[in-house]
Amino acid sequence: MKSIIRKNVINMIRKSYIYDNTRDLSIKTVGVVGLGLMGHGVAQITAQTGYNVVAIELQSTALDAGLKRIQSSLNKVISKDVTKGKYKNEAEGKAAYDEIMSRIKTTTDLKDAYNCDLIIEAIAENMDLKINFYKNLGTIIKKDCIFASNTSSLQITNMAIASGRPDKFVGLHFFNPVQIMKLVEVIKTDKTNDAVFNEL
Repeated sequence: MKSIIRKNVINMIRKSYIYDNTRDLSIKTVGVVGLGLMGHGVAQITAQTGYNVVAIELQSTALDAGLKRIQSSLNKVISKDVTKGKYKNEAEGKAAYDEIMSRIKTTTDLKDAYNCDLIIEAIAENMDLKINFYKNLGTIIKKDCIFASNTSSLQITNMAIASGRPDKFVGLHFFNPVQIMKLVEVIKTDKTNDAVFNEL
C-alpha cells in the first residue's frame, strides 16, 4: 500500500467555509456512511466546503443522533466565526449555517447515495462488518463512484476487492477531531487506479 499525508484532500480541508462555486470539480456529491465520532465531522466539513452531502445511517435513531452532532458542532464553528468577525453579525452567521445545512441530506437507505461521486465509509472498525458493507455497496452505487474507508487500523485491500471496484477504492483516514485537524492520510493499494488516487 502507498500512503501520503495531504493537507488538501478533494479541496475540503484547507478551503474556506464559504463555498467557492467557481471551482470545476468532478466530485460534487459526497456520501458519508456512519455519523459517529468521525463520520459526523467528515459530513460537516465536507458540507462546509461546498459539497453536497448524503449523510447515511442505517438506523433512524443513529441518524438523528448524528445530525444533532453536526448541528451542534457547526453552531460552535459559526459562533466562533461571528466572534472573529468573519460574519458581520449573528444574522449573517445564521444564514451561513442554514446554507451549509441545506447541503446535507440524511437517509437510512444506501440506495439514496446511488449518484454520489465519492462515498466515505466511517462505520465500526470491524473487518467482517466492512467487508459485508462493501459487498452490498458495490452493487447499488453508480459504477464510477469512488469508495473510501476512513479506517485507521484495518488493511483496505480486502475491502477494495469486496466492493467489486478495487481500482476506485482508497483509504481516507481523517484525524480526530475532523473539524480541527487539517490532515488526511490518503492510502492506495496496488489495485487503485493512479488517476483516482491523484484526483483526491
